[in-house]
Amino acid sequence: MTVCLLLLGAVALTAAVPVPRALTRAGWPEREPVVALWVWQCLVATALLCCLAGLVLGTAAVFHTVRDRVFAPAPPSVTAAY
Repeated sequence: MTVCLLLLGAVALTAAVPVPRALTRAGWPEREPVVALWVWQCLVATALLCCLAGLVLGTAAVFHTVRDRVFAPAPPSVTAAY
């Protein structure tokens, strides 16, 4: 578990520090503003989907009725493990 948390932290720091700096220094947003807007919208959509998935899984962990609906298509072993 500790190794997973360390890897997750390393990936988060890698994505949080150098990637925005590289995007800021990039020259293509001035040449292709539509592509830059599309990339920005994809990044925002990804962050919102991650937040939504976290909320759904957190709610499923707390409430049994939500857990039954979220994991309804999953095999019984997945529901038991969660």
